[in-house]
Amino acid sequence: MRINNHLFSPVSYPVQKIYNAASQEASISTTNSTLLIDPYHNIAFLGKSKKYDKEIEAVEDNLAKMGINAYLQDKCDLKNLLIAKSVKEAFTDITNAGLHIPKGLSIHCDNPKESFEDNADAVAYTDVASNKREKPEIFLNTPRYKIKKDVPYPFHAFGDNKIYNAKVDIYHEFAHYYQATKNRAEYLTLTKQQFDKATQKEIRKAINDYATTDKAEFVAEYFAYKMAGIPIKSDKIDLEKLYKKCQGPIFKKKTA
Repeated sequence: MRINNHLFSPVSYPVQKIYNAASQEASISTTNSTLLIDPYHNIAFLGKSKKYDKEIEAVEDNLAKMGINAYLQDKCDLKNLLIAKSVKEAFTDITNAGLHIPKGLSIHCDNPKESFEDNADAVAYTDVASNKREKPEIFLNTPRYKIKKDVPYPFHAFGDNKIYNAKVDIYHEFAHYYQATKNRAEYLTLTKQQFDKATQKEIRKAINDYATTDKAEFVAEYFAYKMAGIPIKSDKIDLEKLYKKCQGPIFKKKTA
């Protein structure tokens, strides 16, 4: 989840290398299908060559019923469809966890080149304007995701695909949206605050290095891990108490 809140300098995960999935995939067309060769996993992924605009539109309609303005039609290929479904499943999980989705949420994976032209390496980000009347918007960079047979969600080109995937990205970005919508001033303050070195060390061990970037990123990563059912343990610090102190979204029901 590489995130760039436009008010601040771009931040990123410390990864080995980021690949451009759009340029690295080899595509071989046949009469009935498209064979996608994954250069990193050496696995052939067989998908239909038809456009998935109707299926993606149906996902957008379902999200609209949840009060979410979704603009998810990019190339309308299989990867695009899987990203759209990941978005819907993530927000279904969020509502099932008893969380309210503040009104006015917009999410995009259309026109990714235009949306990410200032930070082409980013996978996802939440755009938070200084004007409180402008609702934050979530963007997903479709070309940065990869798909693979038997992996349920489009994933990043690095890291554990159970963590670094489109569904978990939505959890993370929702936490940013939720905080920025609930209290814009408080959220902006959190983006400028860091924990002390000892606390950062424990967060790094329990979650990851990116969660130590600032308090807002800690909240987003903690929330994402909890939603995904990824264990978060620390023998030295009560991270749940720290999360609540930073006013992260409160779970009203048990997560996975």
